[in-house]
Amino acid sequence: MKIGGKLLFVGTGQTAVTGTANLQRLQGRFTVRVELSDADVDAVIRKVVLAKRPEKIQAISDTLQDNLGEISRHLAGSTLAHKQDDIPVFPQDYPILPVRRRFWEAALKVLDQTGTAAQLRNQLSVVHKVIQTNLDQPVGNVVPADYIYFDSAENLLQSRLLPRKVYEKTSVWMQGNEDERLAARACGLIFLVNKLVAS
Repeated sequence: MKIGGKLLFVGTGQTAVTGTANLQRLQGRFTVRVELSDADVDAVIRKVVLAKRPEKIQAISDTLQDNLGEISRHLAGSTLAHKQDDIPVFPQDYPILPVRRRFWEAALKVLDQTGTAAQLRNQLSVVHKVIQTNLDQPVGNVVPADYIYFDSAENLLQSRLLPRKVYEKTSVWMQGNEDERLAARACGLIFLVNKLVAS
């Protein structure tokens, strides 16, 4: 037994251990690897980024029960549709509906050709940015599903997944009146759904 020994933690991205020469040398010496699963990603998002004050959870749960019929119809008939397992996590996921989180995860995997958007740090970044848009809203207001389109539109354009004409039209419409903004949001959702269907 060694007293006063040292312990080294190396925290890296999902591919950095094998992709970085200096870290590759450490692999033989430090053999215990802990990799994050999807459940770990969900736990970090729910317990850190989407954490809520305990006294607010009942109001959120009540809002779910009042609107469960409408929520359960979102993406009905698809693999992303509402599940009974969503009900216990709804207050934790709020203001993002569980159906929308699954939709975003699937869309990010399809749209991300580099494989980085589906990684933990990027999922955390997206969730953190999106909840900033909802901070001043009353309970019951959820994040729109089209957020992911507008958040990633420039990257999609640069990677040539999004046609320039669609990008320009939706950008102009988002600056217009209420009907034009609605048209832009609908186009963004249609684009995402078409990409999911094509995959």
